[in-house]
Amino acid sequence: MKRFFQKQPLRVKIMAGNLLLLVMFLCPSIMFYSQAMEETIDSNINYMNQINSQLNLNVEMIFSPLDRINYLHYSDGEMRRILVSDSAKKTSAQRFEDDLYLRNALNHSFRSSAFTLRGAVINKYGDVYCSISSDTDSYQEYVGKLMGGFTWEGQNEAYLTGVHETVIQLANRKVITVLQRLYYYGSYVGVLSVDLNYDELVRRLDKTYSANFVSSLCVVGRDGLIYNSPAAYLEDEELGQGDLLSHLREEAASMIGLNETSRKILIEGKEYLVTAIQNEKTGWTLLQYVPMDVMNTIGFEGIKNMLLVFLAVLLVAVFFSIFLSRQTIQPLENMISAMKFTTKGHLKLMEIPQEFEGNEMGELLHNYNSMAQRINDDIDATYLYEINHKRMELKMLRYQINPHFMYNTLNTISALAEIEGVPGIVQMAGSLSKILYYNVKGKDVVLLRDEIEYMRNYLQIQDIRFPGRFHTKIEVPADVGNCYMLKFLIQPILENSISHGLSDKRTDACIEIRAKQDGEDLYLSIYDNGVGMEEEVCERWNRRLSEGNAEASSEEDDDNGIGLINVNARIKNFYGPRYGLQISSEKGGYTEVTLHLKTLSGTGDRPENKEDGLFPEQTETGEQETEE
Repeated sequence: MKRFFQKQPLRVKIMAGNLLLLVMFLCPSIMFYSQAMEETIDSNINYMNQINSQLNLNVEMIFSPLDRINYLHYSDGEMRRILVSDSAKKTSAQRFEDDLYLRNALNHSFRSSAFTLRGAVINKYGDVYCSISSDTDSYQEYVGKLMGGFTWEGQNEAYLTGVHETVIQLANRKVITVLQRLYYYGSYVGVLSVDLNYDELVRRLDKTYSANFVSSLCVVGRDGLIYNSPAAYLEDEELGQGDLLSHLREEAASMIGLNETSRKILIEGKEYLVTAIQNEKTGWTLLQYVPMDVMNTIGFEGIKNMLLVFLAVLLVAVFFSIFLSRQTIQPLENMISAMKFTTKGHLKLMEIPQEFEGNEMGELLHNYNSMAQRINDDIDATYLYEINHKRMELKMLRYQINPHFMYNTLNTISALAEIEGVPGIVQMAGSLSKILYYNVKGKDVVLLRDEIEYMRNYLQIQDIRFPGRFHTKIEVPADVGNCYMLKFLIQPILENSISHGLSDKRTDACIEIRAKQDGEDLYLSIYDNGVGMEEEVCERWNRRLSEGNAEASSEEDDDNGIGLINVNARIKNFYGPRYGLQISSEKGGYTEVTLHLKTLSGTGDRPENKEDGLFPEQTETGEQETEE
C-alpha cells in the first residue's frame, strides 16, 4: 500500500490529502459538536437548579410570617388563657371580649402578609375565633371538611391543602389553606387555620419565573397541581390527565432522594429534561422541565455559525490547494531535476537553462545560486574562525600567569618593604594579596564575616589612596557573621559609595556597613553621607530593581547603575525574586543601599539547585564589630 501510494503522481497525492483532511476535519467537528451539546445541557441544568433554589427561597419567604403566628400564644398570655378555656363556662360579655381580643390579635399578625385572606383558631373545646367575624359561624364546618382527608403525623407538622374555592366575606376566592395543630409545652391547645390568597401566590410566582426562561415550572403539592408557569410545554389539562402528575412527583422524589441534579424522563412518549427541589416548609415539589429537542436546538444554534465558518474555510482551503498544486507541479519537476546537481559539504552552483530565464523558476534558481554561494562563503569563514580561535587559545595559555605566582610575588614585595621600612607598601601589598587570595578561592558562597574581612582589606587600600578622606564603621554582630551569603555582593556597592556618593565630599565623610538578622531574612546596609539623590530618581531606581530589569536604558546607567543592577540580578537569581536591593536617599544628605538576603546558617539551608562545593565548612567566629 505504501509503495503503491508512493508511485502515484503528485496530483493524486494532493487530492488524497485533501480527502484525508476533510475526514480529519469531520471527526473532530463531530466530537466538538457532541462536547458543545453536553456543555450546553450542563449549563442549562445548572441554571435550572439555580432558579429552583431561588424559587424555593421565595416560597420560604411567602410562608415565613406563619411561623410567628404558630407560636403567638407562647408570648401572649391573654391569648393562651382564652384558648385553654371553655367558652361555654363564660358569660356572653366575656365571650364577646375574648372573641374581640383574639380577632384583633389575628388581624394584627396577618397584617404583615399580603397573602393571608383569613385565619382562625379552633380550640380543643370547639370554640372558633376567626379574624373575620362574619365567617365565624361556618368556619368550624369548613375546617372540619378540610381535615377529613388526612391524619396528623406529628405535633409540628403543617398541612397545606390543594387549591380550592371558598366564600370569604360573601365573595368567592381561590385559596390554599394551611392547617396546623397548636401545642403549649406538649399540651394540645387547638388548630390554627390560615387561608392564603392563591391569586397573589400565582402573581408572585409569575413575576419570579420569567416567560423568557427555556424551561417550564410546575409546583406540585400533596393534593395535586399548585402552579404551572405561563406558556408551559404541558398545559394544566395535560398535567391533570391520568397519572402524569403522579409520575412527575415520583420521579422528582426519586431524584431528590438520590441527590441527582437532573434526570431525563419520558412524558407521553417525548423525552424531557427535569430538575426538582422540595420545599421543606410546605412539602411542595418545585419541578422544572424542558423537552430535549428544545435543548438540542439551543445547543445547535450556539455553534451553528462556528460550524458554517469551519466548513467554508475547509472548502476554500481545498479549492486553493487544488489550484496551487496545478500551478506548482510542473515547475517543481524542473526544480527537482535541477537540484540533483547539489552535493554534500560545499553546495554546487546550478546551471540555469535558457528557457528559465526571465520567469519565476529562473529567479528561483538565481536566488538558490546566491544562497549557495553565501553558504559556501560562510563555511569557509567558519573554518577560518575556528582555526584562529584555536591559535588564540594556545597563545593565551602560553602567556597565562598563575594566580598563586601573583600571590607569592605580593608577599615577597611586602617582606621587602618591611625590611626597607616602608609600612605603607607593606599594608597595601598585604591587603591586595588577601584580596587576590579571596578572589581565587573558588567558593561562591562564603561566611558573612569573610566577606566583611574582604571589605576591610579593600577599605585599607582605598584609605591609603585617599588618606583622611573618609572613615568607616562596620557593625556586624558575631552570630550574624556566621551566616552564609553569596560572594562579592558588598564591594560593588561600597565602590559606588566611594566613587559617586562621596565624590564631592572632602571632610566628615562616613561609610557605615551594618548587618542584622530577622528570622530567615538577612539585611546588609551600606550607608554614606554623601551627595544623595533626588526622590524621583530614587523611586525610579527602586522600581527598576524590584522589576529585575537588567537593561541599561537611561543616562544614569554608568558604572554605578551597572554595579547595582548586576548585584540585584545575582541576588534574585540565587535567592529568589522576593530578595534584592532597596535604596533610600535624600538629596545632599545620604544614600543607603539595603541588601535583602536569605539567612543561610548551615549546609541544611542551601538554596535549591546549588552545588555542594559552594558551601565551606563553618569555622570559629571572632568579634565582628569594629570602627575604622
